[in-house]
Amino acid sequence: MRNLDVVVVGGGPAGATAALKCSQLGFKTLLVEKGTPTRHKPCGGVLPHVCVDLLDDLGLKIPREVMCSPPTIGLFYVPPSGRSNGGNVRNYGLLNVDRDRFDEWLRRAAEKSGTTILHEAEFVKFERDGDIKPLVRVGGNAIRYSTRYLMGADGTFSAVQRQLYPSLEVDHLQILQERWSAEGDFGEYFYAFFKGDITPSYSYVIPKDRRLVVGTGVPHRHRMPASDCISRFKEWLRREFAFNPIRLERREAAAIPYGPAPCGEGNVILVGDAAGFCNHLSGEGVRLAIESGIAGAEAVARAENDREELASLYTLQVQSLTEFIQRTHELAIGMTDDGREEFVISQLARMSLDVPRA
Repeated sequence: MRNLDVVVVGGGPAGATAALKCSQLGFKTLLVEKGTPTRHKPCGGVLPHVCVDLLDDLGLKIPREVMCSPPTIGLFYVPPSGRSNGGNVRNYGLLNVDRDRFDEWLRRAAEKSGTTILHEAEFVKFERDGDIKPLVRVGGNAIRYSTRYLMGADGTFSAVQRQLYPSLEVDHLQILQERWSAEGDFGEYFYAFFKGDITPSYSYVIPKDRRLVVGTGVPHRHRMPASDCISRFKEWLRREFAFNPIRLERREAAAIPYGPAPCGEGNVILVGDAAGFCNHLSGEGVRLAIESGIAGAEAVARAENDREELASLYTLQVQSLTEFIQRTHELAIGMTDDGREEFVISQLARMSLDVPRA
């Protein structure tokens, strides 16, 4: 039996940040990651600038080598009526990162802070017998650990969440994303599209390393498969942005949470996508992953100091995030195309935007 203070399952931004912060706070921490050190993560890789401040508070500065070209992009909203009624946010920048390199950098930072990392390791289950006893499979070996606190940061279909809430039905968006060598009338923006006959959720285009990333999010119970939705989307892009696809370099699918989830029970908590922390209007989850990871570590410190249950402290810590997710979810699932049109217009007006006309 190997004794620890904290075990974190999942080495994405939520898990790596939680592990790093726990180590900084003096806890003996293990991070369990099922992928290799250089594993691939399907993602648009766009982060709000607040991530710089969050990481700075951890003593981290995002290195140049994890950035894509262009490293900073703007935000452009396109409503159902098309580009002519869309607009870009003035003086608003987003970070354009390579998620594979970004996640690897965060895990290395956690390791430097004192976290032990197991790569290519599968979390199997946990038992509670005084302390929490996670079972981890590495190669052909099953290893039992003993820890006071367990964090599930293992994504939309979290194994930790599934054991905590076996009857919980996970609602999610299917993300289909393509990377194209292509031409088109696109600037250096994250383009967010809202058009109901493509998807009741959102679609996007991101310039990345002289390529265009084209993607769409589709509720998993939607009447139309994601492949049909992205085909419709590309046809619309041809009309609105003179999109001319030349060579498809990669097509990949992923899933993100599409509804809030419980935060945990006892001394087991969920962070990042495992807790449903994803903006349902844009699909952005890295900022929320980092925030919830930090909150989880801080809740561990409070639980240890006050001898209180971790989940109740953590739930209070992330209350504002939970309320934000609930609001964006209700807004996202309730909008018709008229509502999407009004949403974009109101965002343009509220944020004092440039509104270029075609």
